[in-house]
Amino acid sequence: MKHTFITRISNLKSPSSWAKLLLVLVLAILAIPQLWYPLWFDQGAFAACADILRHGGVMFRDCFDVRGPAVDLVYLIALYISPSPVTIHALDLLCQALTAGLIGLLARRLWNVQAGIAAGVLYWLMYASINYWATAQAESFANLFFVLAVYAAWQALETERSGDDPGAQDRQAIAWLALSGACVGVLFWFKYPFALIGLLPMLLILLHSKRTGSQMKIRPSIPDAASKAAAGTPSKSSRLVSLAAGALAVLLLGFAYFALSGALHNLQSQIAYDMITFNDVTFASRLDWLRTSFWEEITAFVRLGNTPTAGFKDTVSQVSILGRGYPFIFALMVWSLLTSLLAWLGIRRKRSFVEPANPVTVRSTVAPQAGVSFLWAYFALTLMINLWQGHFYRYHFLIMLPCMALLAAANFRFSLSDMKAKSHLTQPLQPIRIIRDISRRMGYILHGALYGAAVLGLAACMVPWAHDALGNVVLQHKSPNSLYLESKLAPYSTLAGALARQTTSQDRIAIFSDVPAVYALAQRLSGTRFIYVRPLQEAGSAELRTTLAQVYLHDLERSRPRFFILTQPGFPWDGADFIALWKSLPAIHAFVEANYHYVGENGPFLLFVLNGS
Repeated sequence: MKHTFITRISNLKSPSSWAKLLLVLVLAILAIPQLWYPLWFDQGAFAACADILRHGGVMFRDCFDVRGPAVDLVYLIALYISPSPVTIHALDLLCQALTAGLIGLLARRLWNVQAGIAAGVLYWLMYASINYWATAQAESFANLFFVLAVYAAWQALETERSGDDPGAQDRQAIAWLALSGACVGVLFWFKYPFALIGLLPMLLILLHSKRTGSQMKIRPSIPDAASKAAAGTPSKSSRLVSLAAGALAVLLLGFAYFALSGALHNLQSQIAYDMITFNDVTFASRLDWLRTSFWEEITAFVRLGNTPTAGFKDTVSQVSILGRGYPFIFALMVWSLLTSLLAWLGIRRKRSFVEPANPVTVRSTVAPQAGVSFLWAYFALTLMINLWQGHFYRYHFLIMLPCMALLAAANFRFSLSDMKAKSHLTQPLQPIRIIRDISRRMGYILHGALYGAAVLGLAACMVPWAHDALGNVVLQHKSPNSLYLESKLAPYSTLAGALARQTTSQDRIAIFSDVPAVYALAQRLSGTRFIYVRPLQEAGSAELRTTLAQVYLHDLERSRPRFFILTQPGFPWDGADFIALWKSLPAIHAFVEANYHYVGENGPFLLFVLNGS
């Protein structure tokens, strides 16, 4: 142990170790500005709900959101550490670092170390360069479980019973599949459509079982002991049961939470709301969106990625060299698809399967090309989930970033050392072989150049934001709140500061608009379960809207918040008019008129205070 430790310390003196440390430092500096990003609508909603949970509330009973409760539990962890938005973003970056590391492990498992490093770095840079409203989303934290579900399924199906203790590896395979299923269950509680990722390990199980059977038929020379062990490999049905058991355990755990909290009917109401609002959009409307807006969004995404980078203030320049790297990422993805197709067609037949080093070990060694095909299925499934939700560009694309990074790094599986080794084989030199070797090396160089352009484009767009953040925080010692006041979301912080001064921690406030971040910044609880009122506006039917309005009024009557706040027309976005929505709900309008009086404006906010308070 001591010798190993000393060896590792001495290795730090090598140039390669210093290069790795420098790479990690640069990657951290490029992402660190996210710590001081302001809270947008979604982050504010999650933080406001988490604060209600921190004070003993129950999800959907005391805080309504159209998404699942898992992301609010993640925010709850951050709020227990500190209620500052900086803590939320720090937890987000920690989660992305874990996701990037897991992506690297998956790529290493599929191919090699070089591919693992390339995929992990690319994912980190793609996430570092997104805009502020896309950070700390449900998709951000869910990515860790997306990748873990895929990794666990792949790991399980590469584990076979062999050797002196076939039962041990049998149990390992079952455990990995159960973990994959558990991740699918967790993803359901992030957003219900995310559970569709469970189709991927199911497909892998079915295809693996078929391929394993064919492999067993063409390997009769395996020793008897190994053959018996292989014959005892877990069946297809037992694998599927393990996967389902993991998912079901997490689902039941979630349902038990709501049942024990007396909020099972609130969960049912929330799911019913999601179904009604989803079905309210006609198929023709969805098809029209697919032909127009979606196509415009996806082409813009290929050309420039997710723009603008950060984007919460106009004093920092936007750098868009090399299309922010995204055209090169998609070129690398297409390249991986083409090389995989060529391999399946037999042009790269010698690379298709890697035999086990130990012939006694019966192990399903899936081809590197099969890994590429598997990841394209992963990409297609995430795209299908976004189509199902009817969204893509704002932040929903985040679930596609892991498979994009993996596919873009896939051709690193063809290492230059491999090519050199093959070119020195004892076969006679032939012109066609020389041309083939040269083309492979040229392809490797071109692939490296495309990857370098992608990395450069992604890193360059973050340089101005890293310079601005470090200058403000390190040199000028500005507080996070001072930075928020310099952003486009400054009115949120201005109002939050006023409310914090004019209320106590026991007072509640009700904001009849879509600015839930104010609750989090002021550290005041919502007077109703609706931390934003979009559900009343987007209710799929008049009956549902009436029901939600009655619930909102009941909450107002019960909690009687100290302040009732409206936003002026055109805020928080162009075309918004929550005053008109408020007046269209007679019971809520009458209650406020009878129990509150107008006290003034705070930027775009109109403040009403409770009579007698």
